[in-house]
Amino acid sequence: MGSGLAFIALFWRMNPILEDFEFKVRADVRSEAAATLCRQAESVSRESFEKPRPRTGPLDDSGGKYALIEESDSPISLHWISTRGRTGRNDSMQLLKRIVLGLLVIIVFGVTALFVTARFSDGPMENIAGGPFSTGELQTGPEPDWSFLGDVQEVQFQLLDPERSRTTWIADHEGKIYIASGYMTTWWGKIWKHWPHEALDDGRIILRIGGPDGKIWKRQLVRIEAGPVIAPVIKEISRKYAGGAEIPTDTVSSGDTWLFELAPRE
Repeated sequence: MGSGLAFIALFWRMNPILEDFEFKVRADVRSEAAATLCRQAESVSRESFEKPRPRTGPLDDSGGKYALIEESDSPISLHWISTRGRTGRNDSMQLLKRIVLGLLVIIVFGVTALFVTARFSDGPMENIAGGPFSTGELQTGPEPDWSFLGDVQEVQFQLLDPERSRTTWIADHEGKIYIASGYMTTWWGKIWKHWPHEALDDGRIILRIGGPDGKIWKRQLVRIEAGPVIAPVIKEISRKYAGGAEIPTDTVSSGDTWLFELAPRE
């Protein structure tokens, strides 16, 4: 990707040079000597030449070849008459459009392939929602001491309907565990955050800690919109993920942040 962008930048900088290029050779010789000069220049420029025809008047820019211009009785000027200034911009822009279009196709194809692959993976791929869990050791029995989560930054959870998994932050408080979803009232949150709404329809989830080789628990997502538990949970989230910066508790009551308890379930 980086090399492709570097090529575009180089091409863009070369474009004015190609457009304004004019190769000009002057020879103070008569027509016969000028014809010899044309043949020598042909091997250098790798371009075709018009047969030298002495003439007067302005340069004819219709050809893009070498032409001899008689400026007086004796001196002869050999000019490179280029149409690049007229057509070069269109050609270069067309090439640039093709390069950009090709890069966009590659990016779209790569992103699409990544999301499709993630849907069939064992859990999420970093921040990309993944498929259902196929590994992990199921835990049963009494509730564990969740205080060990104070040093755990991220966990994974999977909804049962639809069967998609995600990576999330987690906080513990007085033997219970919580996750939150922010930016719920923003336009990008409404486009991006689907799982909180899905959890309201069916809150059954599987919690996995430690990745594919970790442990899993059956839990039930229960939304919390008010109550004394909100302040300490938000404070714990601030400690772990915001460097202790104050997070207003009304972000929960306003609906900008949805807070869920991961309650036990059979």
